[in-house]
Amino acid sequence: MIFLTIAAVLCGATGWKAINIFGEAQLDWLRQYRSFSNGIPTRHSIGRIIRGIKAESLMSCFINLFQYVTGKRWQRAYQL
Repeated sequence: MIFLTIAAVLCGATGWKAINIFGEAQLDWLRQYRSFSNGIPTRHSIGRIIRGIKAESLMSCFINLFQYVTGKRWQRAYQL
């Protein structure tokens, strides 16, 4: 779900419905990285799941990913 949301937002999606539409249109591509065995979730499910993720936790994951990919340490310079 997070992969779908990030990919859709990076491609210009601006809401749950747009993320769902992106997912349906790009399902074959998305399945190269995740199974999506039950297809793309409804816009309501996408919103409910993403709203349940704490912003601090998500930001920490992105920082760790950035550091892993680049090999650089990132100072905590963001404010939530």
